[in-house]
Amino acid sequence: MKKSRRNFSSFYSYSQTTEYDSIALPPIQEIQIDCDWTPKSKENYFYFLNELKTINQEKEISVTLRLWQLKYQDKAGIPPVEKVMLMCYSTGNPQEYNIDNSLASFEAIKPYVENQSYDLHVDIALPVYSWSVLFRNKKFKGIIRDLDPEIVKQDTFLFQRLKENLYLFKTDTVIENTYIRYGDEIRLESFSQTDMDKLIKLLKKEKLHNSGSTISLFSWDTTYIKNYGYENIESYYNNLIIR
Repeated sequence: MKKSRRNFSSFYSYSQTTEYDSIALPPIQEIQIDCDWTPKSKENYFYFLNELKTINQEKEISVTLRLWQLKYQDKAGIPPVEKVMLMCYSTGNPQEYNIDNSLASFEAIKPYVENQSYDLHVDIALPVYSWSVLFRNKKFKGIIRDLDPEIVKQDTFLFQRLKENLYLFKTDTVIENTYIRYGDEIRLESFSQTDMDKLIKLLKKEKLHNSGSTISLFSWDTTYIKNYGYENIESYYNNLIIR
């Protein structure tokens, strides 16, 4: 996932504060580990987390939590940390051709969240990113991250609409240094505003998080934020934060 571009040349201090492009950041208080652990790998992963806690006793250790790890806790296990961040996205495999949206949809998320609870403190990460999945002869060729969906929808010279979010390239072209052939297909994927509203209502109903929970957006990119709209972004926080 593309992160906001930053200049690391001024990253020169790591003591009381961290100097970063002339902005002073507070000391690091939390280390978050991102790992899609499995029932087979959980023993090694949990051992690693315990060791990490031992050598970082002054910092809080947290981990990301996939939706399947929430629903199937008996198989996934509960990590030995203080809190988790539930990733409310990545519900499908982008390499599969015969699906509508691998990024996320409310109907795909709902069965994993409904009627669930968790023994640890839960933070929430919401999906505000989008991408386009490229196929050639219905075989996965890659992900294009900076293709404007509105351009695809409006450019009838280059694209032919096959269905709601699937388009065919009508000529050879190059996008993001990727050579596109005539007949290649692109699937536009995002998390709709309607689905976001439903997800927020579901999360509030299930009460997985509490008044101390952090609400995060993935990914914090100016393009994505602009696409969703600042007022909508603000409403996500206002509707989810428990006071």
